[in-house]
Amino acid sequence: MNVGLYRVGSAIPHGISARPVHIDVHIGQGLPSFTIVGVTNAECRNTRDRVRAAIVNSGFQWPSRLITIAASPSHITTPSAVLDLPIALALLIASGQLKAPEGDELVNAFGELGLDGSVRPVVAHLPILRCLDGRRVLAPPMRVEPSCLPSGCPPAIELRHLNELPAVMERPVPGPVPPFAALDPQAGSNRDTPDQLDGLSTLERALTIAIAGGHHTLIVGSRGVGKSRLLGALTRLVPDLDDREWHEQIMIQSAAGADLDDPAPYGRNRPVRVVDPNCSLVRLVGGMTNTMRPGEFSRAHRGLLVMDDLHLFSDQILQALATTLDTRSVKVARAARSVELPGYFQLVATAPRCPCGAPTKPDCLCSDLAKARFVSKLTGSLLDRIDVVIDLDQLTGFDPMNPVRDLRIVPTEQDPISDEALWTVAPIDQNARDLLTTDVDDGRLSHRGVGRAWRVAHTIQQLRGTAGPIDLDTMLEAVTLRLGNPDGDPYLHKPTTGTSFGSLR
Repeated sequence: MNVGLYRVGSAIPHGISARPVHIDVHIGQGLPSFTIVGVTNAECRNTRDRVRAAIVNSGFQWPSRLITIAASPSHITTPSAVLDLPIALALLIASGQLKAPEGDELVNAFGELGLDGSVRPVVAHLPILRCLDGRRVLAPPMRVEPSCLPSGCPPAIELRHLNELPAVMERPVPGPVPPFAALDPQAGSNRDTPDQLDGLSTLERALTIAIAGGHHTLIVGSRGVGKSRLLGALTRLVPDLDDREWHEQIMIQSAAGADLDDPAPYGRNRPVRVVDPNCSLVRLVGGMTNTMRPGEFSRAHRGLLVMDDLHLFSDQILQALATTLDTRSVKVARAARSVELPGYFQLVATAPRCPCGAPTKPDCLCSDLAKARFVSKLTGSLLDRIDVVIDLDQLTGFDPMNPVRDLRIVPTEQDPISDEALWTVAPIDQNARDLLTTDVDDGRLSHRGVGRAWRVAHTIQQLRGTAGPIDLDTMLEAVTLRLGNPDGDPYLHKPTTGTSFGSLR
C-alpha cells in the first residue's frame, strides 16, 4: 500500500438493490484542497463540509494537504451521504491517523456522518449490506433484528460514532449472519380447512375468494353505502407473509427507507398501501431521487394496493396502473438511469355507480358529458383487469357498521399462473368451456377476461378443497363475480364492442 493512498469499498442504492463502488483517497503534496473527481464544485463542497466537521469533532486532524477522491466506476456513482463514512475512513487511513488492516483485506463501509461525528442510518441499509462482499463491513446501527437479515448479507460491525474507529479496526471480524427465522412449514397450509367457503354470506364469500387468490377487486355503490368502511374491514383479513415473501418485503421496505420512519418495519404482516387521488405519478411508480427509490406500487408488492374513489385518479396514473397489473413489475426510466422494480400486488378499489354517487336514477344530477367521461375512464383496459366486482347496492342485509366478520383466510397461490399453464394446472370440463365461449361471443368477456375468470374459478376450487377439472357451477360463479351485477350499469359488464351511454343514470 502506498503512503497517502487508500481504497475503501462501498455501495450506492439502486432501486431495491445496490451497486458496489470503490472510494480511492490520495493525499499528496500541494496547496490544501479537496477534490472529488467528476463532480461539480457544489456537490464536492457539501461532502467536504460534512466529512471535515465530523473528523475534527471526533478528535482527529484534518489533513492540510492536497486531497483527491475518486469514486469508481464513475458512470454509476453520484455524491451521496451514503459515501460519507467510507470517504472519512479512507482519508484517516491514508493520512496515517488510523492503522490499516493487515494484508490486502478490503474494508467496506457506508453511512451518513453528522457534523458531530455520529454515524447515522441511511436509506436502503439492507440492499447495500447485501451488495458488499468484503470480510469487514462498517455500517450504521441497524433497526432490525439479526434474525431478520436476508441470506447473503455479510457480517457487519455497527459504528455509532467516528471516534470508535480505532477500536473497531482492531476488532475481529464477526461471524456469519444466522439465517432469518423461518415460519412453521405447516403455517399457512389449508389441509385442515377442506372447504373455506362453507357457511359464508355472499359478501364474505366474494371477499374470501378475492383475498385468498389475490384477485383484483372493485367495490361499487352509491355514496354513503359503506365502501370505504368495507375497505378498512377487508385489510384486516389479509393473511401474513410467508418466508419468501417476507424476504422480498424486507429488501423493498429498506430500499424505500421504511426503517428510518418505522421502529419496527419488518413484521410478518402483508403490506397494505393506501393511496389517494392526490398522489403524484412518481410517488406511485417510483424512481424518486437519484437512487431510483421504489414507489407505492413496489411497496405494495405481495400485498394490497388500496385506491379509494378510483374515478378521481388521473388518466396517466390509471394507465400506469393497468400496465403494472399486467406486467407485475414497474419499469422506470430517467435521463441517465433505468430500473425495473417489483409490482405484484392485489388492487382493491372503490367507485360510485355514477359521478355524483346518487343511490337511484331519479336522484342523479350528472350531465351527459359527465357520464360519458366517467364511463370512458372506468371502462376499457383498466376495468378489464378487474377480477371481482362487488356491488354493495345489490346486497341484502349489508351493515356498514359491521360489514364483515373476522375470517381466517389462507392464500391459495403464491405465484401467478400464466395463460399457457392454466390448461395443465387448472383444467376445465366441456360445459365450463362452452360457458366461456358463449360469454366471449356475446361480448360479456374479453379474451383477457377469460383467463382472469379461469383463475378465479381455480381459486374457488382450491378453497372448496375439490379435485378434478373445473365444472360449470364453479366457472359460472367465477364469471358472475367478474361481471358484477348483470342487470346494473353497463360499465360493470366490461363490453368489448363499446359502451352505451344512454342507459346510464
